[in-house]
Amino acid sequence: MSGKSHGQGVFGRRCSLGQVAVGRLPVTAPRGLLCGLFGSGLIGCLVVGCRPDDSAAEPSPPASSSTERFATQGQSPSEPLPDGMVWLSGGRFTMGSSAAYAFANESPAHSVEVRGFFIDRHSVTNRQYLEFVEQTGYQTVAERPVEWEELKKQLPPGTAKPAEETLQPGSLVFQATEGPVDLRQMSAWWKWTIGANWRQPEGPGSDLEGRWDHPVVHIAWEDAEAYCRWVGKRLPTEAEWEYAARGGLNAKRFAWGDVE
Repeated sequence: MSGKSHGQGVFGRRCSLGQVAVGRLPVTAPRGLLCGLFGSGLIGCLVVGCRPDDSAAEPSPPASSSTERFATQGQSPSEPLPDGMVWLSGGRFTMGSSAAYAFANESPAHSVEVRGFFIDRHSVTNRQYLEFVEQTGYQTVAERPVEWEELKKQLPPGTAKPAEETLQPGSLVFQATEGPVDLRQMSAWWKWTIGANWRQPEGPGSDLEGRWDHPVVHIAWEDAEAYCRWVGKRLPTEAEWEYAARGGLNAKRFAWGDVE
């Protein structure tokens, strides 16, 4: 699973199955605890699988036009397409953004070339992840007890240990705002919720009834990697994800163009 922050367009913050680069932390839980949980990649995102190969992104000369379609290379594999996957033949595209609203880790825009790869047509669903859990007994990061001795290694020296009732497993749950908010303050729309995990997307009392074909959420990077190993695939690289998410358009803010 690799993903992007939809509000930022297809080049948004890196979100590879929950691994998110954050500039500011929510204030609805102790800052130290959230810092450690963010460092562990504990945030829900979608899952996308790729078949194993040695695809890699390599810098290449700048594209001649910011609006040109991808220059594709390679050929479709002779073997049948794996079930539920599509083949992207690869090519050169402009990755990232130099716009004023772009984050530092998205700049500058630069030309990248990717080789052909398979990618799932759809995000991994709750039903698919349940099969994985039932067959392996796997427990996601959001479900495991919080180990303070491990967590504090990711925090500034001397960070005080939160109260036991706070130091409990959970995840961030999206909450709609009543109106425009400061987009620099993630706490305006993300709320730390003890007990939230892929089985209980909104926290205790919620479930997956009627949502078995929805994308699985509250998945950390290691949860995604474990699923990929089990299913015989791998996570796409950040360049592969952005290449696929752009839908064939180059240097555009959204997959459909620049119109909001």
